[in-house]
Amino acid sequence: MMHMKDIKPSTVPNNEFKQVPAVPGTGVLDWPRLLRTAKAAGVTAYYVEQEAPFETTRIDAVRRNYRYLSSVTA
Repeated sequence: MMHMKDIKPSTVPNNEFKQVPAVPGTGVLDWPRLLRTAKAAGVTAYYVEQEAPFETTRIDAVRRNYRYLSSVTA
């Protein structure tokens, strides 16, 4: 399994693990590359951790997560 979350470009590097959460595909991570690498390593299941604050409703965040990630998976 692979735990997935993204962070906004406004996240300042720090040693306290403070991050500004983003819906995957709107942040800084290269999801197509990460997913290809995960698949090559044998990952078969994924779950998204979407942390507050939410830009929209939680269910909309889930929809956006699914829509984006399913569009970049091979």
